[in-house]
Amino acid sequence: MSHAGGNKSRSYDLHQVKERAVIIGAIVMNVITEEHLSLLNEVLDRFARYRLKFNHKKWQFLTKLLGYILGPQRLQIDKRKTVTVNEFKTPENERDVKSFLGLTGFFRRYIRNFAKRSAPLSNLLRKDVSFDWNEEAQKAFDDIKNAFLSPPALVLPDPNVDLQVTTDASGVGIGVVLEQKYQNGEVEPLYFYSKKLNPS
Repeated sequence: MSHAGGNKSRSYDLHQVKERAVIIGAIVMNVITEEHLSLLNEVLDRFARYRLKFNHKKWQFLTKLLGYILGPQRLQIDKRKTVTVNEFKTPENERDVKSFLGLTGFFRRYIRNFAKRSAPLSNLLRKDVSFDWNEEAQKAFDDIKNAFLSPPALVLPDPNVDLQVTTDASGVGIGVVLEQKYQNGEVEPLYFYSKKLNPS
């Protein structure tokens, strides 16, 4: 549920709202559908209590927010962002590399071993290295772009489901995946973490 009210819109804590005319943007999300409906009902009750009105034509489910799509039990990358990544032209200088890594790094939680896979690109930004777009850099660039063609949806934490951590390490970097493991054996990712190691 969302409402876009322009740059001058303000959001208020429902506990602090009195009888005043305000423009409100509200986002309600939860893991379990039943809990979500209960929470949504509570929010609507409070809006009614303070005589606040909704424009139902502007209600949205699977809401797009800050490059993400918020859905039932899932958090996905907005496809418009994946298109932007895949349309990114081959870098010609350090500035282009920084732009690409900034764009993709924002969503690194979706990419397994992002730090290791992007190392050939981040190495080009070192002060002791002159810019040289070589085959290794091109492969890393293409690999990351391909990873954004079908990034996984990250599930929201469910306290009733077991967690497991999978690790991976090399001389270049370390990678960790936090996952939920269901009773049927299915495993879904909550978060991908990775860090590049400093050369020793």
